Amino acid sequence: MVWACGWWEPDVSESSAFAPESFAGAQYTPFFYEPDYPFYGDESYSTNSSGRFDENVVQDWLTYLKRPESDSSVAYFLLKASAELIDSVYRLPASQLPASLQGMYLVQHRSNKKISSFFRFLTFAKANEPYAKGPDDYWGYDPVPARQLEASDIARIDSMTAEMKRSKDAFLLQRYYFQIVRAYYFAQDYDACLRFYEEHKSLLDESLFASRITAYSAGALYKQKKFGMANYRYSRIFAQHPEQRLVAEYSFHPQEEADWKESLALCRTGEERIGMWLLMGIYNDEQRAIAEIYRIDPASDKLDLLLSRLVNITEASSATDGADRQQRNEGKDGTFIAVNADRLAAAISLLQHITEAHNTHQPFAWHMALGYLYFLKGDARGATTQFDAAAKYTPAQSLGKDQLHMLRIMNLALTSVEMNKEQEQALLPELEWMQQRSADTARTRLRLSGAYSWIKGLLSERYRRKGNLLFAELYDQDLNFYNDAQRAQQMKNFIRSAQLSPYERYMRSIYPYSASDVAAVQAIVAAFSDRLPEAVNLMSEVPEAEQVTLPGNPFNNRIQDCHDCDHAAPQKVKYTRLDFLKKMQEMRANVDAGKDVYNNALLLGNAFYNMSVYGNARSFYQSAITGEINFAEDFASDFFRGLILSQERAAHYLQLALKAAANDEQRAKITYLLLKCKRNDYYTHGSETGAEEIPPIPYASLYAFSNTRYYQEVLSECGYFATFVKRKK
Repeated sequence: MVWACGWWEPDVSESSAFAPESFAGAQYTPFFYEPDYPFYGDESYSTNSSGRFDENVVQDWLTYLKRPESDSSVAYFLLKASAELIDSVYRLPASQLPASLQGMYLVQHRSNKKISSFFRFLTFAKANEPYAKGPDDYWGYDPVPARQLEASDIARIDSMTAEMKRSKDAFLLQRYYFQIVRAYYFAQDYDACLRFYEEHKSLLDESLFASRITAYSAGALYKQKKFGMANYRYSRIFAQHPEQRLVAEYSFHPQEEADWKESLALCRTGEERIGMWLLMGIYNDEQRAIAEIYRIDPASDKLDLLLSRLVNITEASSATDGADRQQRNEGKDGTFIAVNADRLAAAISLLQHITEAHNTHQPFAWHMALGYLYFLKGDARGATTQFDAAAKYTPAQSLGKDQLHMLRIMNLALTSVEMNKEQEQALLPELEWMQQRSADTARTRLRLSGAYSWIKGLLSERYRRKGNLLFAELYDQDLNFYNDAQRAQQMKNFIRSAQLSPYERYMRSIYPYSASDVAAVQAIVAAFSDRLPEAVNLMSEVPEAEQVTLPGNPFNNRIQDCHDCDHAAPQKVKYTRLDFLKKMQEMRANVDAGKDVYNNALLLGNAFYNMSVYGNARSFYQSAITGEINFAEDFASDFFRGLILSQERAAHYLQLALKAAANDEQRAKITYLLLKCKRNDYYTHGSETGAEEIPPIPYASLYAFSNTRYYQEVLSECGYFATFVKRKK
């Protein structure tokens, strides 16, 4: 038994066309809207908790000990050395230490006051480390029990407190302060944690390290359900220390309006209130946060982040989220996606008020965002007005220009309803721009993929409605297009044509298949339809049809189907798809001419059987267009599913073989192979009463051949038949 975890890499650009990177500050990147991770775009933001501050810690100690950055021993003792090793270095003479340590500068100069204090401090820090770091098994499913304050913890905290009182060094005082506050926190003595924090607040400064101490005090307040003060402290940490923003935002959790008002009342300046509202906007109410921050300072750059979240959350909202719903269009017509109409209306109302004042930090972004919301509503005229207004402001980033350009193209596609020559000519340069940008991997932050796919799907649907199925297929592929031989031939002619307009050449360039790919599908359809000469001619147009061999002999049969066995068996003759069809054509000619009908019809019956999903030659119907599909359920097309499931052609030729059989051994074999076809039909269509232990197949037809060797082989190998016989007896 294996326990395993499946994974996929989400791509937000598949359902979004609005990139926050096009205008929002890079310092807020982790807080762009991300539906799949706690933080935007990178799971490591949330999983690197134990090592988040390692670099800062090492650098602080290097500076304190006046050691160069090349001295790797500082990082070693801080991050890797065990508590036992630190204790040995602190207490034992150098001669008793491992040889690898004796040459280190810090070991050789332990008499130095600062270095001695370093190792003394580490004896405490390493003892605290196991509970501070948490369990090593990140993927573990077993709950970690809450840790209680034990006698050893109390003794260690008392020793650290005594050491702290003896020290006069500000750097060490702050480090002991941190260790003690943290120790009380993880020991769940939150009263002691907060009391000690308040008693020694004079040791706090504006450093990142000091903010970590405050973060533990905020955590203790939260555990005591003092949410107002806890969230206020998190907001100050978020505002003052970029390195702590992930921790602060992840810990920020207002519970009720009352504690939220308490947090706001603690703010001493407008900037502090903006910081509080920023976190609230990230947390769960971006619309309210935008309105409040705008009231305090319309030019605040914090609004850019919240604007991006407002738009991304709105476009991600489902039309089924609220009672007032837009009709969902599945990306084929109308707007880019179907969104919650109530949410969309509220967002538009808010942005209309702000954009009309023209007093934000980046008017470009606000006009562009409002235009996109109009687009999501299906209001192409309103979108155009806002996009034109946005164009009057030059964005700071080239990505911003590209973003606006892309949204204009989407809006143009929305208005190109008739798809006449004039509209095609207007769209052509824009579609070519999208194509070029899609191929430019350096522009990964522009969310092109979903937008470009939507445009192509929209145009495909509009051509389909006009009856131009060729153009519809070029934009958005549908396997059902190839059901019709005339349509498939039309596609081949188009691909090979030298007389195409620029617009048609563009469509050909985005079509993912070649003429030979189309010919392969035509050949497959012709073969399953028993149009073998036509299938041979079409397959001759496919270069790989003469290069790749079928994995098993398609003319063999077994009592028990086992395509893996057939693939592993030695083959005297290996058949390519073209060889296979030519041989079938030859056998068909012999049957039609009355030559050795039994053997030729039997082999043709086997061939059609093995071409089906039940046989050993499934690869025959696999192609660039039909896909690498082994199971009928995977085919989106009912037509192709019907082809590969059908037993009609196999049964037809087996019936001819039965009529031509010369003895009971031959009749027994053909009778059983026909029963397999009936069994497969049962598998395909099932029964009205559901699955049965023994399919209702006329196995009794084999009784007439109970005197044959083949009958005994079937009785031995076929469990269905053996059970049937036993019950009848």
